[in-house]
Amino acid sequence: MRDMQRPVTARRIIDVLCVPEGEKAGAWKSERKDDHVFHAGFVPSMDGPEFVAAVDGWAPGNPIRLLPDGGEWPYSFALAADAEWAMIEYCEGDIGVRVYSTASAYRQALTDYEKGPPWS
Repeated sequence: MRDMQRPVTARRIIDVLCVPEGEKAGAWKSERKDDHVFHAGFVPSMDGPEFVAAVDGWAPGNPIRLLPDGGEWPYSFALAADAEWAMIEYCEGDIGVRVYSTASAYRQALTDYEKGPPWS
């Protein structure tokens, strides 16, 4: 049962699973970009569906929601945290959390994700 007092948020995912800004996590580095901050991390011992369940990505009214499939479910996909202007990308255990500086940059990222990868 989900804890309504302490829902999972993008900030909590960053704090628990990602390295601090400017540090490396394997081949990933958390860093500032033009319109967002990228936080790199890793989800230990969970596959994609388990990760979505752990963050309550399927629960109505939860702050994090699974996005329409712009990835290759269940190996790669993204979740959105609208209140935080954050997109959480999952790819076979690696995660990247992008926290956007503006609402318009966040909306554009969601639109781009829904279009699918540029090579499709």
